[in-house]
Amino acid sequence: ARYVGGSDDFEVGKLRELRAFRQRMKRVHPGIGLIPKETWEKVKLEFLDGLAGHPLRADIEDLLHLYETSYKGRHDLAEWNTFVREIRISDAVRPKKGVVLVSTMHKSKGKEFNNVFIHLDGHVLDSDEARRLLYVACTRAMDSLEIHTNTLVLTDYQPSHLERVVDADEHRPPATIEYVLGMTEVNLGSCAYVSERIKKLRTGDELRPDAVQFASNHARGLGTTQGNVLLYSRKFVGGALGRLERNGYSVARGRVEYIVEWYDKKKDRTYEVVLPRLSLRRSETAN
Repeated sequence: ARYVGGSDDFEVGKLRELRAFRQRMKRVHPGIGLIPKETWEKVKLEFLDGLAGHPLRADIEDLLHLYETSYKGRHDLAEWNTFVREIRISDAVRPKKGVVLVSTMHKSKGKEFNNVFIHLDGHVLDSDEARRLLYVACTRAMDSLEIHTNTLVLTDYQPSHLERVVDADEHRPPATIEYVLGMTEVNLGSCAYVSERIKKLRTGDELRPDAVQFASNHARGLGTTQGNVLLYSRKFVGGALGRLERNGYSVARGRVEYIVEWYDKKKDRTYEVVLPRLSLRRSETAN
């Protein structure tokens, strides 16, 4: 299972890779206005060739194709900048086949999936809000929908294509879970102190559990053999991570999922921050 991380989805234009594409195009075509098609194609193909084996290559290629079809062959950096500001990362990156993307019903709004599984634990449809929320979740499904519930749901709904199954089996929690952190789940300021270390990282690089000892507290995060590269935010430690740990999970390792530009208002500077994918393993002795 792969969890969707923080709800603060970011614009794809902040990705290191797309910032690099813009800079490459700007070097070749430093002026304003339309970019000749031949120039655009040459820079694009060279850029994509340089991403061979990159985890986000296919998604970036799809994004470039979407831009080209949306703007009907017009190649303009100003329009490209607007385009990547309007596209969110959750809309740009496709889930891999065989991977279950776990989200709350609230976060699923506006998205569509071929197959949707809804988990209702004690969810009672006793208000318009509860019914609307379930409606939003159900209408995310394009091909198939399964609702797993321990309460009575839609008892009056009896269409011919609906199948009801009583499952008395006990289902254990998964042995491993992957969780992609969002911007509010990383202590962004911690990345500012290790910017030189982050410059050497690439998307897909392995990370390991790490901690930094301060005078009054012990802060957890992730690092490499060279040292720490990020600390978890208090929100994440006290929220999602705390809940997972109470259910027997611990962080086994991490991986660089995204390297994103962040603007620090207090310092009036931009930094690169690492948004990791955590791999959590459940203890065999957990209840």
